[in-house]
Amino acid sequence: MEYTLRNFTPLAKISITATFFGGIAALFWRMTTTFDPDLIPKYALFLAALVFLTPSCVESAHAMWRTDPRDGWRNPYRWMLAFHIGYAYALTAVILMTVPQMDPTIFPRDALNFGISGLVFGGLIVWRTKDSRHWDHIVSRYDTAAPRKARALWRGLYFASPVLIVTLLTLNILPFAQGEGAFDDTVFMAILMHSILRAAEPDLKGGAYSLDAFSARAAYYVGLGVLLFAYTLP
Repeated sequence: MEYTLRNFTPLAKISITATFFGGIAALFWRMTTTFDPDLIPKYALFLAALVFLTPSCVESAHAMWRTDPRDGWRNPYRWMLAFHIGYAYALTAVILMTVPQMDPTIFPRDALNFGISGLVFGGLIVWRTKDSRHWDHIVSRYDTAAPRKARALWRGLYFASPVLIVTLLTLNILPFAQGEGAFDDTVFMAILMHSILRAAEPDLKGGAYSLDAFSARAAYYVGLGVLLFAYTLP
């Protein structure tokens, strides 16, 4: 299969769609809430980092799901795909809707509400996703053989990551109920933890999708750079 420009479209569509809806939501809360203008660049960069990092997490889980022989919801990668989609949805909603109000006391409540709605959203998206050759390019973009040869410890960490992430975030969010806690630290940690463990790495060994895989890896590292830069802003 020859490489064509169309192979870039899944990554581009996810990024453009997230940016578009993020912009609409940003306009909404700017009209309905009071937000320090000095914080807009920092949280705009946090959102940009999330846009760059999320596709790699989602696509790699999707690629592993399509190549795993287990059917239906018995496939653990399908659950991981739902988690990645729902987590990104919830985190985007928290950044756009809750953080601008800078009210620590409502942060735990909103984090719980958006977290539950995010899991429902991710589950519905995956449930409605059909098996189709339209997704073949995503499977070919990632090295799906390496994770199955990896040590059991790595696979255990990956599948346990939702529990670990939610536990660490809960411990970090609890102080907000007493009016304490740091928004910047919490958002930074939430984005970073989501992006550390991915189901598979882009396959750069050659083939029709090697350039496409390179773009996916480049977007991931650009996202990490943007995230670190945003965190260092005053």
